[in-house]
Amino acid sequence: MNLTKKAIITGVTGQDGRILGKILLREGYQVLGTTRKLESSKVEPLLESGIQIIETDYSTQHLEKILSHFQPDEAYHLAGQTFVGRSWLVPEETLSSCGLIAARFLELLCRDMPPARFFNASSSEIYFPKTGQLAETDPKEPTNPYGCAKLLSHQLVNAYRNNFGLFAVNGILFNHESSLRQNQFFSKKLVSGVVDIVEGKTDQIKLGSLDITRDWGDSEEYMEAVFRIVQHDTPEDFNICSGVGVSVGEIVDAVFNAVSLSSQKHVVLNTNLVRAKENRFVVGDPGKINRILGWRAQSDIFTVVKKMLNDEFNRRGLNESV
Repeated sequence: MNLTKKAIITGVTGQDGRILGKILLREGYQVLGTTRKLESSKVEPLLESGIQIIETDYSTQHLEKILSHFQPDEAYHLAGQTFVGRSWLVPEETLSSCGLIAARFLELLCRDMPPARFFNASSSEIYFPKTGQLAETDPKEPTNPYGCAKLLSHQLVNAYRNNFGLFAVNGILFNHESSLRQNQFFSKKLVSGVVDIVEGKTDQIKLGSLDITRDWGDSEEYMEAVFRIVQHDTPEDFNICSGVGVSVGEIVDAVFNAVSLSSQKHVVLNTNLVRAKENRFVVGDPGKINRILGWRAQSDIFTVVKKMLNDEFNRRGLNESV
């Protein structure tokens, strides 16, 4: 175990940042996490685990100070406005947080900074939709501001890698879930809503389209893939996905069935939750990461949401399990 390596994680208080931080600590890294806002409920557990935290506005000036002082071996850019639907309401914030922060990092790493490997969290939202699996070489044509912002950072990584020889890589993340998801995300909203019904707090959940098909995975497994991508000998972009498509409706039915309830009795469809021009089918091709890095998804989404259900029961102190 190498106790000397140092890594920066932007957006360390989010789902992926918290999970990746644990992985890096396990591997013996000194970890510095950055966040826009020091919320004690999110920060204190990270500090207790051994992660250093610093508040930042992600300006070029502040990032330069952080890089100069900490001198990381690796930098993982996970920060950003994460809600696709909200990106239509705050396009400038989305573009800045997802795209321009990456640009600032890449530009700084081209200067007299110690060489650091740079990881950018790209997204399946960058792809032009098709009915089959999406491979890394498939056309990119996002349909929302979030996807446009992610494609900006994705292409910047490629440009700086190709022009300046930086070890800069994209992990193209497809949907990945855990109990650390915020309540606005579908998986957490569903699980929390079902437990509310079990407790008698409500008798319905409002959801959007049930026929949307996505490639879903386990966040802990996907952050292990992120780590492997950065440890690879050469800088390359990889899909991080399972290769399996599952509809929203199938997940809804599975969660309700797990607690012996009928989704048809409790789910109310709300057209206000349906995004215009949303891609109906988004499934990735994991062939490259399977072949080159030997990584493949182990847990299907039904296993993930079952664990999320049990975690939610435990969090509320309920003597329930599925």
